Amino acid sequence: MWRGATVAGMRDNSSLEPSQVRAPGAAEGIAGAQLPFWAEAVQLALRAHKAMAPNAFSVGWDVAFGERGIYLMEGNLISMVALHIGMRYGYMALVWPDSCLLWAALAQWTLGKPDGPRGDAAALAACLQSGRREGELLLEHATFQAEELTVQLLAAKQQDPEAQGAEVARLRHELELRQGEQFGLRRELAHLDTLVASHQARARMLASQRGS
Repeated sequence: MWRGATVAGMRDNSSLEPSQVRAPGAAEGIAGAQLPFWAEAVQLALRAHKAMAPNAFSVGWDVAFGERGIYLMEGNLISMVALHIGMRYGYMALVWPDSCLLWAALAQWTLGKPDGPRGDAAALAACLQSGRREGELLLEHATFQAEELTVQLLAAKQQDPEAQGAEVARLRHELELRQGEQFGLRRELAHLDTLVASHQARARMLASQRGS
């Protein structure tokens, strides 16, 4: 297990970064703990998804871990597990590099759906390009914040060493979050470039076939 987050902590922490290593009131920590029957739980969720919701983009399967094994409790359609702490942000993109590609995968999944793009490659390429422009703005903002934090960190390090500890730690943490955000957004933008080029090429090919 990695780290967790409390509802109050997520509400107060603008970075939305999980930081809990011990659940409130728990006798033992959660960070680094290994769940029993984990491989079996993954296979159970995969079987449940294939059997019960094969066409769903995302289902969060609630699994209970007991002393005798695992139990499937329920499924949550289009689960927001992990999404609410920002798939593009902070250490999330560094720990799980493919997490920042989720939005592009969701956009492709909507192709042909009643509420999605019209159903052709050109429409999806335009949808992905729109998302790319938003990503560029987010990257620009994250880069600006990282530069500001770097300046603040250098200034804090020049202060009295006895008084700078907590502030330096806070600034370093915030800087690492922004750097993780930059990493995730750059990976996402590169992935979107590849997808847009692919769908645009497909649209041109289909248009040429229709013309001939």
